[in-house]
Amino acid sequence: MLTTLFIVLTASVVLNAAIVLTARWHIQITGDSAQNGAHKAHTGIVPRIGGAAVFAAAALGVLMAMPKLYPAANYVFAAMTACVFLMFGIGFLEDVTKKVRPTIRYSVCIAAALIFSLANAQLGVKSVDVPLLDAALAYAPVSVLFFAFAVAGMTHACNLIDGQNGLCAGYAIMAYLALGLVAGLTGQAALAVICEVVIAANLGFLFFNFPQGRIFLGDGGAYMNGALIAILAVMVVNGGQGYISPWFALAVLVYPVTETLHSMVRRCREGRAFYEPDDAHLHHLLRDWLETRSRIVARFSALVPLGLSGGFMVLAVPSASSTPQLAILSAAYLLVHIALYHLARSRLRAQATVQQLSD
Repeated sequence: MLTTLFIVLTASVVLNAAIVLTARWHIQITGDSAQNGAHKAHTGIVPRIGGAAVFAAAALGVLMAMPKLYPAANYVFAAMTACVFLMFGIGFLEDVTKKVRPTIRYSVCIAAALIFSLANAQLGVKSVDVPLLDAALAYAPVSVLFFAFAVAGMTHACNLIDGQNGLCAGYAIMAYLALGLVAGLTGQAALAVICEVVIAANLGFLFFNFPQGRIFLGDGGAYMNGALIAILAVMVVNGGQGYISPWFALAVLVYPVTETLHSMVRRCREGRAFYEPDDAHLHHLLRDWLETRSRIVARFSALVPLGLSGGFMVLAVPSASSTPQLAILSAAYLLVHIALYHLARSRLRAQATVQQLSD
C-alpha cells in the first residue's frame, strides 16, 4: 500500500507541476483572475484546474488499490469514482468556461449522488439520532433524497471555503484522516484505503498551493473533495453497524457546514441573495486582519480555521460512538466559529475607524 500511496503522491506532484509550468499556454482558458469576483483573495491570474490533477492521481490510486480489495468493494469504488467524476466534471466545466449556472451545477451534483445511491442498494442517511427525523429516514426514498441533498450541499460548502491558499485541500486532508482512522478502527479497511489515497493526491497539490498559491483547486477540485468526504462520512457511519454515531459525520463536516449556513443567514440579514458570493467569510476576515500586521503572516492565515476545525476533529475521533459528546463538540465549534468571526470583523472595523480618524 505504501508503494501505491507514493505513486499517487508523485503523480499528483508531477501533474500539478505540469499545469503550473505550462500555464502560459493555457492560462487564458484555465486562469482565475482576481477581477472575476468580489470573493477572490489573490492577485494576478492563476490556473484553477488543480482539481484535475488531484482527481487523476486519486483515480489512479483507486485503480491500483482495487485488485487488493474484495469484489464487492471494487464495484462500490468504481461506481463512486464514476459519480464523483460527474460532480468534478461539472465543476471543471465551470473552471474553464465560467458560464455554468449554479443551479445547473447543483442539479448535476444531486443527480450524481442519486445515481450512486441507487447503484449501491439505495445508500442513504439511515439515522441522525433525532427520533422524529429518524422516523422519516426509515423510509428509503427520504433516506436517499436526504443523502443526495447532503452530498450536493457539501460539494458547494467545500467550494465556499476554497478561498484561501491551502484551506480547502488542508481541510479535506484532515477530514479524510479522521474518517480513515475511524473506518480502520471499525474494520472498514477498504474505506480507510480510499481515504489514504485521496490524502496523498491532495498533498501533491498542496506543494504548489500553500502558501504561495501557484495553482488553485477550482470548482472541480472543491466539488470532488466535498462530494467524496460526504459520501465517505455516510458510508463510514453506516458501516459502523451502530457503533459510530451519525453525529460523527457532522463533527467532521462542521467547518464547511457552519461557514455555509452562517454565510446564508448573514446575507439574508443584509438583504442580499443567500447565494451571492462575497469576501466576508471567516477566512477572508482573518486574512485581512492578519495582513494589517504582516503580509507574510497573512499568507498563512488558513492555518487558523484549519487549526480550529482540526482540533475539534481530533476530539471527535475518540468520541465517535457518543452522540452527546459529538453534539456538544459540534455546538462548541459553532459558538467558537461565530465568536471568532465577530472578533475579526470588530477588529477590522476598529482599525478602519482609526485609519479614517488619522486621515
